[in-house]
Amino acid sequence: MSYRDDDIFFDDVEEALKNKYGDYGDEDLPKVDMGLSGIRTAPPPGRRRPAGTYGTCPRPASRYENTRRRPVRHNYEDELPNEEEDTEEYASHGGGPVRPSGKKPKGKKGKMTEEQEKRLAYHKFEERSGRKPSRKEKKLIDKKIHSRRRKEKLGKVFKGFLAVIALLVLFVVFLFYTKPGKRVLLRFASVYVKKATKGVDKEEIEGIPFKSPENIPDDWAYNENVINILLIGADASGGERTNTDSMIIFSENTITGQVTLVSLLRDTYVDIYGQNVKRKLNYAYRADGIGCLMGTIESTYKIYLDSYAIVDFQAFRDVVDKLGGVDLYISSEEASYLNSETLIKNGDNRNLKEGINHLNGDQANGYCRVRAIGTRDDSGNLIIDDHGRTLRQRKVLRAIYDNYKNEDILTVYSATNSVLGNITTPISSGNIYTMLEGIYFNDSKEMKQMQIPDASKYSYQSISGVGSVVSIDGYLEDNINILREALYGDLTY
Repeated sequence: MSYRDDDIFFDDVEEALKNKYGDYGDEDLPKVDMGLSGIRTAPPPGRRRPAGTYGTCPRPASRYENTRRRPVRHNYEDELPNEEEDTEEYASHGGGPVRPSGKKPKGKKGKMTEEQEKRLAYHKFEERSGRKPSRKEKKLIDKKIHSRRRKEKLGKVFKGFLAVIALLVLFVVFLFYTKPGKRVLLRFASVYVKKATKGVDKEEIEGIPFKSPENIPDDWAYNENVINILLIGADASGGERTNTDSMIIFSENTITGQVTLVSLLRDTYVDIYGQNVKRKLNYAYRADGIGCLMGTIESTYKIYLDSYAIVDFQAFRDVVDKLGGVDLYISSEEASYLNSETLIKNGDNRNLKEGINHLNGDQANGYCRVRAIGTRDDSGNLIIDDHGRTLRQRKVLRAIYDNYKNEDILTVYSATNSVLGNITTPISSGNIYTMLEGIYFNDSKEMKQMQIPDASKYSYQSISGVGSVVSIDGYLEDNINILREALYGDLTY
């Protein structure tokens, strides 16, 4: 039976097609033909029939569903955020717009993506003008939205950049202009100093007789708030232990920050620790190393030395050069002697004159080693022999100390970095930090200086096989008390 014989059947088929494809009008309605294979539909005018579409009824409608379906007006409001909604689905997505798939769209919480904003703009345009925007108008809308969002993004980046700069400025102010910040810097500096200095052989550490305060005799002086470091000046260029050229106790009271330099006269005639022999003090290091020297000083003056540092002469020259030199008064006798002798290694530097001289590292090192010519102290007294030499050493150290405090942080870093490689020490980073903290926050900024034996508490003697020595026989207890008073002051020990 065909639709020509039964109008009722045709009406049923037509109604089914309209329900399937929509009302396109009579000219677009697919043609229906009844053949041996059943009902078959012809494609609308102007369209090719897809291969394999002739078949039994009913044929799959999906082949034409996407090509001929009438466009449905898109409801943009379905994808717009609606903060008044309080549905379970809306809340489950954190307040963001919900897509038909149920997934949260890309973008920040509660904010539209650029694509959603464009759709909203199309919708508003349609509401105002009563028509959909043209392709050109869409491009213009897209351009404006993209430009505005880009400016907003750049603005956020710029604000973030300003915030980072502000934080950096605050961090710098904290580090350099507040005490807690300066302590942080000093903590890092102490770790760096420890790593940059030369390490100490295990044998050297084992050779130190008194490694901790618990091992010292009861009649020795010790206080946990005072750190005593033995500074040893030696020429390591030959690779062998020699007589120490200078020995200075660097003492710091960590409570007050007071720094005291005590020069030990190298010609002092003492019992050498562990050697059963009496010699000049500077012989102890040559005899059996740093342990012998520290044991000799400690047992003679009955004080505890926390650690030591061996400074090569090259380090001394380097630090003076890095600080730009030091200014010292040179007498006419000293200038004439230094210009004629070889204590200043570079002949071009032998050009000193009477008065204030700006000394470089080579000149300052030569000045410290002068012994034959006397020098005057702050009171104008002429100090001769080894006393004069140790006084010159303390003058140069005080000048370096003052320069350190007046230089900027970069110069101090450069000077310190140049000298550390020529220093050998087992001092812990904790002790280094404690000393740096005390020096940096010392309000008085003054450095006390003295020598042991005291100028009035010794005598000269000539010993066979040894030569002229500084004898402290009969003055030992006086020198012990003077040294303790200088290092510990009112502290108990």
